[in-house]
Amino acid sequence: MHFARENPLIRMIIPFIAGIIVSSFAIIDFKLLISLLFFLLVSFVIFHFVSRRSELNFKWRFLPGLFLSMFLFFTACTISQLVKPESKRNYFPEVYEKEDMLLLKITELWSERARSYRTVAEVHAVYRDSVFINTSGKVLLYVSKSDTSGLPAPGELMIANADFQSIPKPTNPHNFDFHKFMASQGVYYQMFLNENQFLTPEIQPQKKSIIYRILSLRKYLLNQLENVFDSSVDLAVASALLLGYRDNIDPELREAYAASGAMHILAVSGLHVGIIFIFFKYFTSFLTRFKYGNLIRALIIISLIWLFAVLTGLAPSVRRASTMFTMITIATLVSGKSSIYNTIAGSALFLMIIDPALLFSIGFQLSYSAVISIIAFQPKLYSIFQFNNVIADKAWALTTVSIAAQLGTAPISLYFFNIFPNYFILTNLIVIPAASLILYTGMLFFLFHPLIWIGEAVGFVLKLLVSALNASVFQIRQLPYSVTENIILLPWEPFLFIGMLFILYRMFTFSFKPALVLFFVALMLFQTGRLSSDKLAENNTFLRVYDTGSQFWLEVRKGKVSYLFAYTNPEECQAYDFNVFPAVMKGGVSDKFHQKVTDKNQLFTFAGYNVLLFDSVFYNTYDLSLLPEIDLLIVGPVNRLPINQIVDNKIPQKIIFSSTFSYFRSLSWQEICNENDWPCHFTNLSGAITFFPEKNKLTIFNN
Repeated sequence: MHFARENPLIRMIIPFIAGIIVSSFAIIDFKLLISLLFFLLVSFVIFHFVSRRSELNFKWRFLPGLFLSMFLFFTACTISQLVKPESKRNYFPEVYEKEDMLLLKITELWSERARSYRTVAEVHAVYRDSVFINTSGKVLLYVSKSDTSGLPAPGELMIANADFQSIPKPTNPHNFDFHKFMASQGVYYQMFLNENQFLTPEIQPQKKSIIYRILSLRKYLLNQLENVFDSSVDLAVASALLLGYRDNIDPELREAYAASGAMHILAVSGLHVGIIFIFFKYFTSFLTRFKYGNLIRALIIISLIWLFAVLTGLAPSVRRASTMFTMITIATLVSGKSSIYNTIAGSALFLMIIDPALLFSIGFQLSYSAVISIIAFQPKLYSIFQFNNVIADKAWALTTVSIAAQLGTAPISLYFFNIFPNYFILTNLIVIPAASLILYTGMLFFLFHPLIWIGEAVGFVLKLLVSALNASVFQIRQLPYSVTENIILLPWEPFLFIGMLFILYRMFTFSFKPALVLFFVALMLFQTGRLSSDKLAENNTFLRVYDTGSQFWLEVRKGKVSYLFAYTNPEECQAYDFNVFPAVMKGGVSDKFHQKVTDKNQLFTFAGYNVLLFDSVFYNTYDLSLLPEIDLLIVGPVNRLPINQIVDNKIPQKIIFSSTFSYFRSLSWQEICNENDWPCHFTNLSGAITFFPEKNKLTIFNN
């Protein structure tokens, strides 16, 4: 009870989170929400004052807390609906008509892709009949690389003459949901422009916004780093660590940092802000001796934290961390000694009031789980051993921080990323001190780079530090058994593991025996769930045709064994890594076999159903008149498709056109299928399709 009384914001954040979750899949009438909020607020005020009177029966004194919790729940529902773009006035998709032009304002730095440049823009107005109609909303903007001389800078305007489309959802099971990722940032649509479809007005806003100034400064500092580093890998790491700019990180570098357990230093977040916080808290400690010294110190620390946040582009992760440390500083100033849990809950509540969608951000979840776990477990882990040697003591302290952070983040990171860095302790013993040195040296470089001799000297040191950091990370990645891959957690298991961590905390902090019983109950639930999922996987039998761009991929699943048919090897096909492998990995597969499609395996029987993989080779080598009745016809790369000969005896249960068919060719064949009333499916139009023979059922993947 003491913990609950000392941390009222924790009790408040729980119903608020529940409201955000409910509003994510249920829409409540806005007028009803306002009425409920008014009723609950009045009820809370009345019962709060009445409960202070002795006449109120004790058993009814829970009512003020109940009304407040319900008020917070429906407040979260209301805010969640208000911040959705479609709830705002003049949302641009509702105003836009065919042939209209859009007035866009660039809000982020352009990032380079393979064949285009990408940014996010605000849609300020729709231009129609020589009139600008004010609008709201954001769009993801792509511009081809054919002409980049006229790209507007952040804060500048451009006029686009092209249609926009919804950001596509995944078309295969367990693929990365880019639609959901961008929706969490309030972006639901995208535009593709070439050099003839946009222009930059000569007259631009005279008053530059704060975002424009921030991004311009960031771009200038990025240019200064480019002058220092010869290696693109070192430049990518320095840009990410110092300025939060991650567009230069290539897949190999990203994989090395993820596998070694150092990925967190490439995203400017709590670690970086914490280093800044500790540094300036230490060097401003002398101010506490003076009158108003604590206030001056707090103002300096908060200002420097947000200055760093500005320099790193105000990325979501650094805004979270800066808000968190700002509230810790304010709480310490106001009350001297405040509950850290209450402060952390307050910062999370504040951020979610501004943007409720943050709750579903992986970065938000990882940030707060790491901080809470460090606060809860690090002191207890640190007290296990005592060292008289200063270096050993600091190394042990850093080790316990790493273990505590890993305890908190492991359930979430394993569920989303499916890997575990086995040498994370060794990695953090190297990269955290290195990141601190790089951060301090980088700040000195930014301050003194105009002074040629000093700037060059500091830049040289910075280059050596980053190069040493990269060498260490790649060396750890190359160690045997450096990473455990393909770890699969079921959707409910992260919650179970988090519950087990809470039980462990109770076990070490309060009572032992009851918590120990609960811990073993949780272990039994985990084991029972694993056995059940393994049993389901063993009985899982299906055939699936994937949507893989212009490639062909077919999977035949028999229990925990997967047979994959394609025209290329997985190593030669990026489509496999992105579109096929996630579904195979997360399907409980223990063995998988890859087979190239040949005339030997194009006609086969699957669970009593005749399946034909039809392509040009089969057409040229097989007598179609000898075909048995086909239940599933899967069409691969083929120039001529004599479908009438194949369906002469019996129309298949389904004719599946693979992704080897182009978009326009698929549309043409879709018309033919509709005219002949053939049951057809086009993977590049409608996504992957799965056939379950036991149920004689075809399921189209629909995210």
